[in-house]
Amino acid sequence: MYKKLAACLVALIMIMAMPASVVFASGGDGSGGGKNKNLPFKMDYCSVENGAQDISLNETIQMDFSKNVCNVLVLADNKKCFHLTDEDGNAVTIRLTFPDDQVQHDYKRQVFITPVEEMYPLSEYKLSVDNTLKAKNGKTLEEPVVIKFTTGTITTEETNEILDTLGENIVSYESNLPVIEDEVEEDGEGTNILAMSIAGIVVILIITATVIFAVLRNKKKQQ
Repeated sequence: MYKKLAACLVALIMIMAMPASVVFASGGDGSGGGKNKNLPFKMDYCSVENGAQDISLNETIQMDFSKNVCNVLVLADNKKCFHLTDEDGNAVTIRLTFPDDQVQHDYKRQVFITPVEEMYPLSEYKLSVDNTLKAKNGKTLEEPVVIKFTTGTITTEETNEILDTLGENIVSYESNLPVIEDEVEEDGEGTNILAMSIAGIVVILIITATVIFAVLRNKKKQQ
């Protein structure tokens, strides 16, 4: 009888522990085991450095990320994550260009930002990227990106070499959404809460099983 009860308790604990292991295992980025599977999702490069001066009034800014941000599954949301604001905090209309990751696989991590109209000369601007920016695998940006720069007085005829290479294999949007400071959400917060809840249940079950074993053992000794 005692052996059967013990086996049932062990089986119950194992069943309750399984979802927790699944949750913790889901911490992978869903990249299918690729070489970038364990890399954090972040911005790797920006053609305009934070604090840069004398930026051309029609500058095309290239941003490179560590994961695919151009897939059709995430584009609809990702186009809302880029903001260019002037020194008074007003939203500036920008053209967002995403390579077609199905055709131009090597450029699936690049985004290009260009002001639709020339920026004002000798003025400060801020390019922001929300941390709700999402990779194809569902991961969101580790932290928001802010690039501040000051324009010069001239325009440029230089073009971005990658954009020239892409040709028509791109997806373009226009956006002038303001920055919403309080819409900051930590990636995986819901998953962590669920995992902690399951882990708590498992601990309670183990304690309960230990108490039951102790009571049964004492009863057996008294018989």
